[in-house]
Amino acid sequence: MMRRFIAGAVCPKCQARDKIYLAKENDEDVAYCVACDYRSVRPRNDEPLVHPDDEVDALRKEAETGVVKFVPGARH
Repeated sequence: MMRRFIAGAVCPKCQARDKIYLAKENDEDVAYCVACDYRSVRPRNDEPLVHPDDEVDALRKEAETGVVKFVPGARH
């Protein structure tokens, strides 16, 4: 089995850096951590990927907007 380590990757389970590698299993990319028992099947390129930050960004866009007035020469 050929291992491809991912530089700078952080394990979502144990938070170890540079311990994640990808391997092919049954024509799928599977990510493993050598420091713990983390295993994850990676999505294929044709599958949509929803990242948790996308949900946070959507909530930020719904945040209330307002007007700010700057007064020249004003001090705190």
